[in-house]
Amino acid sequence: MEMTMIRDTVMNSDDFDPLTDLLIGEAVLSLLKSKGPISQQALIGKLQAMQAGEMDSKRRNALGRIIDEISNRVARRSKKITLGTSGAKNNWAEQNALLGSPPRPVENMMRQTMHQQPDIYAGLNDNALSEYFRNAGDRLIDESAVMSLAISSILESEGHLSNKAIILWLITALETTRDVVTADVIRKTLEIVVSYTMDDI
Repeated sequence: MEMTMIRDTVMNSDDFDPLTDLLIGEAVLSLLKSKGPISQQALIGKLQAMQAGEMDSKRRNALGRIIDEISNRVARRSKKITLGTSGAKNNWAEQNALLGSPPRPVENMMRQTMHQQPDIYAGLNDNALSEYFRNAGDRLIDESAVMSLAISSILESEGHLSNKAIILWLITALETTRDVVTADVIRKTLEIVVSYTMDDI
């Protein structure tokens, strides 16, 4: 199984807003339950549906901000893909831009990440989620590797570490991963993060 570093995480000033984490958690949980595709575009569609039916102005406004942020991410990615001279060349450049280092086995990547930052989970606001992965041991070695990679990538891009940031990173990882086994691990990691996000509210 292989995994790569994603460097396209953009965070806004509301990263530590529990309502933002809750709304993203609700939307992704709904997508996971529907067994449909998990992508940023699917997430935007779900958030728009939630916004259309939302009566509370605070939640409706928060949904609008989240939709704008994710839409901007999608637009930036599309713009990067269309720049350049050759379609094949553009796609290769896009992969390199979004997926920093070459693919490596997840276990090796985890060892390297954990060696660089002995307590990779220290920066998480969600203490329960942090403890869950700290105590997972060999039971969730692949999921822990993905989580470690997500956290280190977000911190490396100087983004703020939040459940929202991790969820968006994992969705981007799902969109850019072609390996079925890796995609399953990312999806399981996403399910764990979303479940803890919902439990915290």
